[in-house]
Amino acid sequence: MQILYSELQNKEVINVNDCKKLGYISDILIDADCGKIISVTVRECGGLFQNKSKEVCIFWDNIRKIGDEIIFVDACCIQQIAPEKEKRKFLF
Repeated sequence: MQILYSELQNKEVINVNDCKKLGYISDILIDADCGKIISVTVRECGGLFQNKSKEVCIFWDNIRKIGDEIIFVDACCIQQIAPEKEKRKFLF
């Protein structure tokens, strides 16, 4: 199966454990040595201000099914990613 990154970005990510919408894929982490996807970053959907939305990291192994419009993930172990402003305040 082949899929473009732009196609992944347009699919809604759903947690199969509680059927909640997680958002849309905003980034992908790839192992440059072997060319495999390690994880995807999902930006939480909703809210009036996109810059305040949360991001979570989901390992590729937790993706259960990629459908035409939806990506089903087993997000029992979601790792939340700190917003850019919070990341910067730790840099000295």
